[in-house]
Amino acid sequence: EPMRSDEYERCIDLASAAFNTNNPIMKRAGLSVEDYRAYALLSCSKVKSVDTGLSLVARSADGELLAFLFLKTFDPYQKTSDFKEMMRKSRTTAGLIELVSGLYDNAIMSMRIGSMATGKAL
Repeated sequence: EPMRSDEYERCIDLASAAFNTNNPIMKRAGLSVEDYRAYALLSCSKVKSVDTGLSLVARSADGELLAFLFLKTFDPYQKTSDFKEMMRKSRTTAGLIELVSGLYDNAIMSMRIGSMATGKAL
């Protein structure tokens, strides 16, 4: 079901902690939880991911949060310049942003224009 506005901060905190403790690349890079949290807040803003009703959560029968997924409308025009301040503060953060941006750029280049034109691209 859709993520509620009051669940957003908790999900951001959980994602930040998970990436710093369970993701081998992030562990090796030494990116702080605070830096990843700042990246997640900008990359998956509440306005773009929750207020739109796109992000999802799974709850137990008693309503406890079990899992979540941040989703937002694909924006091919969001560039690394949106993250410029963060990139100046940390070379590790800059590397993360460049890595993710490069992955998205490569994915965009391999997309078929027909999927985007018909509204079938996620």
